[in-house]
Amino acid sequence: MSEQGYNREYFSSYETKGRIFKNARGRRWHQSAYWMRFLSRHFAPTASVLEVGCGLGYFSQVVSRKFRYIGTDIAWFPLHTSRSRNEPADLIQCDAARLTFRQESFDVVFAFDLLEHIPQPRLAISEMYRVLRKNGRLIATTPNIRSLGNRIKAGSKVLTPSMYTDKTHVSLLSPEEWSGLFLDAGFEIARAGADTLWDIPYSTKVPPALQKMVLIPFNWCVSYLFGSLPWTLGENLVFICKK
Repeated sequence: MSEQGYNREYFSSYETKGRIFKNARGRRWHQSAYWMRFLSRHFAPTASVLEVGCGLGYFSQVVSRKFRYIGTDIAWFPLHTSRSRNEPADLIQCDAARLTFRQESFDVVFAFDLLEHIPQPRLAISEMYRVLRKNGRLIATTPNIRSLGNRIKAGSKVLTPSMYTDKTHVSLLSPEEWSGLFLDAGFEIARAGADTLWDIPYSTKVPPALQKMVLIPFNWCVSYLFGSLPWTLGENLVFICKK
C-alpha cells in the first residue's frame, strides 16, 4: 500500500457538507456515538485503542478524550490535517500491513473503510491480530459488493455504486471472503452485519433530495442505535472480531 493518491484532493469530499443535512461527509457523529458507547460498555477508561487508517481524525477527536488512543495512516496529508484539529491525539504514519507496534499492545483496533484500500488485506488483518491483546476486539467496516444498492444499480446505464468509482479501492470482496480472512488470522467473529442504504441516488425517477430525506436519517438512526443491522444488504459490511 502506498500513500500516493491520498492527498488534499482525495480527502476534499470528506470535508464537503451536504446541502440538506449540513454535516461534513467524514464527520460520522452517529457512528462515533455508537462505538463510544460500545467502548464504554466493554472496556475500562484505561483501555488502549488503535485506529488504523485514521484519515482526517474525526473519530480520533472523540475517542482520545476518554481512552488512550493512537491513530495511524499511511499518508502524510490526513495526519497533518488531523494533528491541526486534534493536538492531544497520538498520530503515527505507518503502513497497515507493517504496524510499528509490539504484539499485544492494544485492547481495541478500529479499521473504518480501510481494508478495501489494501492490495493484500490478509497481511493487515494479521497485523491487527498481532497487536491486539487476548480478548481484544477488532471493529472493521468495508464496502459490501452484495449490497441491495449494487443490485438496484446493476442494470442502470447512469448509476454506478460509489465503491467502484474510487480508484484506491483495490480489494472489494464478498462477505464470505472477508469472514474467511478474519477467521484465517485467528479471530472469532463475534458479530457480522451491515449498515443501510446511503449511496444515493438509487433511482433517476425520484429526486435525490427526496431520497436523502428518507434514507439518510434512517441510516443515522441505525448507526447511532445499533451500529449495524443483522443483514447482508447494506452498503458497508460491519465486523466485530474477537481475539
